[in-house]
Amino acid sequence: MLSVLIKSKLIINKHRQKRAVCTPKAFTIELLSKIYFFIKKKLKDQLWGNKVFLKNVSAKIKKNYYFYSTKIIKMKLCTFLFIALIVTACKSSIKQQEDSIYSRHLQHQVQLTIISTKMPAKKQDMNLLLFIGPNLLEEVRAKKIIDSLFKKKLIQPMMLVAFEGKEGDYGIEEAEIVEAKQYKKFNEFVVGELYPFVKKKAAIRKFNSVAICGFSNASLAAFDIAFNNDEKIQIAGMFSPRFLLGKTSNSEETLETIASLRKRPVIKIWMEDGGLDSSAIKFKNVIQSKSSIAECNFQEQVITAGTLNKNPTIRNFAAFLLWAFPK
Repeated sequence: MLSVLIKSKLIINKHRQKRAVCTPKAFTIELLSKIYFFIKKKLKDQLWGNKVFLKNVSAKIKKNYYFYSTKIIKMKLCTFLFIALIVTACKSSIKQQEDSIYSRHLQHQVQLTIISTKMPAKKQDMNLLLFIGPNLLEEVRAKKIIDSLFKKKLIQPMMLVAFEGKEGDYGIEEAEIVEAKQYKKFNEFVVGELYPFVKKKAAIRKFNSVAICGFSNASLAAFDIAFNNDEKIQIAGMFSPRFLLGKTSNSEETLETIASLRKRPVIKIWMEDGGLDSSAIKFKNVIQSKSSIAECNFQEQVITAGTLNKNPTIRNFAAFLLWAFPK
């Protein structure tokens, strides 16, 4: 009799381990069936007639099943909530997606990379950064920088749209050179095609502020686009700018072209030259000394660099965002 009870206990324990994958009814029926045949075989008619024994075993099984099932469910629920809390806390609110637009002016498809913070309650509080040079997004860790600054509430909600033109697309459209026609086409693409496309995609009638930034050769295009379209773009970012137009011009000719511009826009210019290029200093002087463009709010950020690297650093890009879209 003792051995039978011990073996019955072993069977119950064995089936308790499987309770998480069984329904209460199926579990009870299966276990009672096994106990039924086990007892019938070992004790035959002597114990088989004892219905009270089977009834007590059945009640005990049900009691233990519900107790342990409830305990397991509570443990799993707590674990799930804990993991969900961690994932929610660590999850980035920054979204990144790819898109494209066909340009009538450039006569080709332009690939876009869009990085955006969470849309504010009032859509008009969203800011836009047009970023010339998507190949540099990884280098400046744009997504991580925007995510970090936004979480710390150091910058306003913003959307970054990265795109790229060809090498011959960047310059001053007023320059009296053959390449100026292509400069103008690129500028018209940015203002007349890309900007309306972004507004439509974001379902925003007007951004709080719009900035455009470029690197090396593209920085000159960023300046020219903002300079000629200050009613739409108020900020220009220039990283390690190269003041060269076309294949034969030099920086002096470029600066003379800029000095001769008659438009009087109200824009902010952020320039980082790393202390490496004297042309950048001359550009600053041209902007500040000429009365024709004296209304520009010029701010220079000179960060001494140890190499001749023309690409922006993470620190430079973060500083630009803090300056352009401060909270």
